[in-house]
Amino acid sequence: MTLILYPEPEDNVKVMMNKWILLLLLCINAESMLAQKLVTSLLPLKDSTIAQFKDINELYFLHQASNKKLQKLVQRLTSTTSQQKADAILKDIAKLRTEGSVVILGLDYYFKNSKPVAGSNVAHVLDLLANSPCYQLINQYWYQNSIDTNLPGNAFKQKMQDTIGWIYGFGAFYYLSPADSSYIIRMKKVNTDEIDAEIEEIIEGYLSQQSNPFKYEFTAMVNDIKQVKNVVDVQHDACLIKTQQLPNWDQIGVLIVKGKDTVERVYTIQYGRFSMFRLGKHVSFPLISKPDVLFYKGVGYGLHFIRNTRVQCEQNKINHLNGMQ
Repeated sequence: MTLILYPEPEDNVKVMMNKWILLLLLCINAESMLAQKLVTSLLPLKDSTIAQFKDINELYFLHQASNKKLQKLVQRLTSTTSQQKADAILKDIAKLRTEGSVVILGLDYYFKNSKPVAGSNVAHVLDLLANSPCYQLINQYWYQNSIDTNLPGNAFKQKMQDTIGWIYGFGAFYYLSPADSSYIIRMKKVNTDEIDAEIEEIIEGYLSQQSNPFKYEFTAMVNDIKQVKNVVDVQHDACLIKTQQLPNWDQIGVLIVKGKDTVERVYTIQYGRFSMFRLGKHVSFPLISKPDVLFYKGVGYGLHFIRNTRVQCEQNKINHLNGMQ
C-alpha cells in the first residue's frame, strides 16, 4: 500500500500532520506486520478465537526482542497468587510505557463479551487485574493523570478504554498456537551466535556492493549462505510482491540443524534508514534520513517462514499466469 498526500496551499499544516500521523502509526506497527509473516498462523484475540486463548505467555509480541522485560514481568505475574505482589508487578509493567504493557494492563478489553477459559492463567491474570488499579496506572504513566478518575460507575474504565482504543487495533495482539509457542521456546535454547555472525557478515558484504537504490545480488548471497556450516535450507522472499511504502524489508529464512535441534532464523534487510525526532519522553515523530539505502536490520526466530514463503511465491506465479490468459 502506498500513501500519497497532496497538500493544498490553504490546508498545508493539516496535511502535514496527517502525513506525520500515518508514518508514525506505520512505524509503531511495522514490527508487528513484519512478524506476522513468520508464523504458521497468528490467531487474533477476538470473540471467535478467545476460547482457544489459554496462556497469556503466547501473546506474540511477548516473543519479540524488544519486549524481553515485559515477557519476564508477565511470567512473574502468571505465577504469583499474592495480590500485593501482583500490584507491584503491574506497576513495573506500567513503567515500561510500551504498547504491549498497555495490552497487559487492559487485557479485560478483549473479554467484554466472553469469559476466559476457567483454570487458565489468562483467567488468573484477569482476576488479578480486576482487583488492581490497572487503569489508574495507565492514566498515571501514559496520560499524566489527565483523565478524571472520579467518573461515576464504570465510566472511568470506559473512558480509558476509549482513549487507548487505537492501541488495541494494531497487530501485536495476536497469539501463537500452543505448538508454535513450544517450538519457539525450544529454538531459543539453541546457541546460533557463530552461525548468525557468519551469515550477517555475508549479508553486509553484499549490501556494501549496492550500486543502485535497493539493488544487490541476492541470488549469489543465498548461495553463499547455503555454504555455512549447519545450514540446510535458505529462502529469500524476493519472489513476493513488496509495497512502495517505506520502510520495507527483504527477509531471508535460514534453516539450521545442530545435532537433533532445528532452528529457523529470519534475517532482515531494511529499505531506507529512518531516525526519530523526539519531543520530551512521550512524543516522537519519524524522520527519513536515508530513504535510498539498504542496511542489515537484524535477525529473529522464524516459524515455518521458508515453507510459507514458498507457498506464497508459488501462488504468486499461478496468479500471474492466470492474469496473462
